[in-house]
Amino acid sequence: MFDRLIESLGRTNQIDDSAQGRVVENQLAAAMLLYSVLPADHVIVPQESMELRLALQHLFFLTDLKSRHLITRAVSAHARDPSLVACATILKHRFSFAFRRRLLGAAHRIAMSDGRLHDNEADVLARISSLLGLNATEHRLSA
Repeated sequence: MFDRLIESLGRTNQIDDSAQGRVVENQLAAAMLLYSVLPADHVIVPQESMELRLALQHLFFLTDLKSRHLITRAVSAHARDPSLVACATILKHRFSFAFRRRLLGAAHRIAMSDGRLHDNEADVLARISSLLGLNATEHRLSA
């Protein structure tokens, strides 16, 4: 499963150090998971894109330029394989409960950035919560 995810994410440019490669893989998995919230209501508004950038900057201490580059890669990888399972599995096994909960809170803020939680967004949040190993109602508590 991880091999398929790595293949869908593409190769990282000039990264020889496996620890650095893992950091990039972790960030990309999180970006893909968070990006999956944007198209859930069938309309991507600028506020959602901005909230996604801010979330990645805060979660991983990225610059604006690096967060934009990461999002571009996440969009491309998501187009090739929109499944959330592999991304969530990486995040579930590599990050603490507290980080996963912050990630879910970021996903909730992205969903709410247009002022309304749509039914499809609520479904995606519930699925993300479950895949990250959080309880079924955690997405409502993480905001």
